[in-house]
Amino acid sequence: MNAALTIRTCVGPERPEKLYRAIHYKMPHDGIGARGLEVTNANGLFFQRYLQNHFSSNCRQPSPFLSTSSEIDRAVSYAASYQDKGFTGIKVLEIDTAGEYWDHHISRLWEVKRLLAWFGLRHKPYYKHEYLVENVIPREHISRVYSWDVEKDREELDPRGRIQDAYWDQKNKQADMFERLAEDDAIRKREAERCGFDVVERKKYVPKTNRFKAVISHARKRGAIAISGAD
Repeated sequence: MNAALTIRTCVGPERPEKLYRAIHYKMPHDGIGARGLEVTNANGLFFQRYLQNHFSSNCRQPSPFLSTSSEIDRAVSYAASYQDKGFTGIKVLEIDTAGEYWDHHISRLWEVKRLLAWFGLRHKPYYKHEYLVENVIPREHISRVYSWDVEKDREELDPRGRIQDAYWDQKNKQADMFERLAEDDAIRKREAERCGFDVVERKKYVPKTNRFKAVISHARKRGAIAISGAD
């Protein structure tokens, strides 16, 4: 990595007119201020580290970035996931990206797919429409707030429930995959036991993370709900 690399912000015609962001009540600064306010460094080496940390689910370092999308569907999907995780106070913000209150020295805007290309990092499909706002989203440029708990707002965001259905379909597919992993693990354990392998060694085949257990538990609950609701 070249520390002198110039990292260009998203300006002019490349800047989308609207951005969308889903928030919930546990986010700091009302969901419009980054956890790591004013910690960025224009140096390319440091910037890459901040970028990679932002997208790492295992990193606990406060990020100076706020994720937004130029596609409202992406924000709606996040709202559905927040509801699934039990968060309240869920809202979808519509943000104007131009105007007098944007301080382009503080609230810089970055296009994710371009950043990843500059740094030679892997690009995932869902980053296609993602933009990072540095430090803070100007409150004056929030043009609309949709409240997820208000049925009228939710129906306007997702009229036929298509986006929410897609979220649950994906989650159920993930749950099915983990179920298969659990079945494979059980087979391996039985085989290991038959061959006299040590129990401690057998436990190393498929690690049972909290996420693993949570997704399987979710799948079983969904199945129980579907059965109890059937005619």
